[in-house]
Amino acid sequence: MAGRAPGLSPDSRCAAFQTGLPPDDRFRKGSPTRGRQAAEVFPDDPLSAEQSMPSQAPALPKVIPFITPRRGEAMDPAIRIRAVPCRHPMPKLGYTLEEPEDRDPEGVLWARTLENPVVNGEREGAPRWSDVHPLRQRRTMMLLRCQVGDCPATRPDGSRLFLFAESTGMPDGEPMLTAKPPVCERHALVAARLCPMLGPDPYAVVVKRARLFGVSGVRYEYTLRGPRVVEESHDDPVPYGTFPHQNWILATQMWRQLHDYRTCRLSDLGLAS
Repeated sequence: MAGRAPGLSPDSRCAAFQTGLPPDDRFRKGSPTRGRQAAEVFPDDPLSAEQSMPSQAPALPKVIPFITPRRGEAMDPAIRIRAVPCRHPMPKLGYTLEEPEDRDPEGVLWARTLENPVVNGEREGAPRWSDVHPLRQRRTMMLLRCQVGDCPATRPDGSRLFLFAESTGMPDGEPMLTAKPPVCERHALVAARLCPMLGPDPYAVVVKRARLFGVSGVRYEYTLRGPRVVEESHDDPVPYGTFPHQNWILATQMWRQLHDYRTCRLSDLGLAS
């Protein structure tokens, strides 16, 4: 993503915050890395512009979003997108020099995005608050980890907590789609405090089953001159298993479908601040 990552919807940009470090030691190196996760196959979880600067820059909050990108974390400028052969009659979207971690377990190509190194416990670069880092969103959504600290988000009863702004309307129990990863109980109030779109007391959706659904991003089409951008699909995910559609999207967000859940206000959970 150059400047602003493609495929990032407004309601999913500011709901993830970082206090801990990624477990991968490669982030500790002194130069920017691509920071891509290994392409392990995880089973479906059963629960599962610029403004003038002020004379004195404001202090950064103590909690920095985990999936919020930092300045300098953009799409890898070295990548070249092309059509590559596949088992279907039509070729699929790919990179000239592709690596296994460029695709998720369903075979969808992801926007290869740089990640700044972590130095002395802090990731380098000023946060870009309104954006989402594609690969960090993918990690937390695939593994259902907390969007705040990249830590386990499973509650004592095995359920997981998702937050929704009041403007989205109260979930009514029907299956619903989201590109926002869950939060753990320890960081739920932090997320609500730091994300203005959530508001001070968002809806808390306690979910027992969150099924992998699909991806959104930049849609391409095949032409004789190579792949051509059709549209940026921010809020209209392509379901996994739909061919050739999933072969022609450059993913920037992973989506899950929530089932078997109950809804209340975050304040009703009685979480400690």
